[in-house]
Amino acid sequence: MLGCLGILLFPLASLAAIVIVPSSPLSTQSVVIRLTNQYGSDASVVSATITRIGNQFTISQTVNVVCVLPAAPVLTSDFDVGVLPLGTYQVVAQIQNVGLGPGCNPPAVTQSASFSVSEPVSVPVGNIWTYLAIGVLLLLSGSWRMKRRYEA
Repeated sequence: MLGCLGILLFPLASLAAIVIVPSSPLSTQSVVIRLTNQYGSDASVVSATITRIGNQFTISQTVNVVCVLPAAPVLTSDFDVGVLPLGTYQVVAQIQNVGLGPGCNPPAVTQSASFSVSEPVSVPVGNIWTYLAIGVLLLLSGSWRMKRRYEA
């Protein structure tokens, strides 16, 4: 019975996810990398850091897990990495789970994701006088062609 109780009290493996906000960032938008983990027992984030080398971000997160307290917390760490240049980026999250209590040894978790930053679609911009001049030229050209067609 004690063995079964120990299995029931051991935390479920954390389910980690990396979310990029916005999901398809443009080179003019600030990017947030969000690490979310779901636990099957009480847990709290002790520390969370992010480093960048080239186009790879590495998240290091330490979580205290209390195996004997039933709960289902969702832990989130947000990292505002700012505006990024065009390119494809990799994110690797290394979650170190520290068990608190006897026989509590939750495993470490590694999660990875990638995302691309793209160029915003450019919309041609002109001034009203340019558009007016083009319109007048088209009107004159069309009327000249119609006049030639009726004369023929």
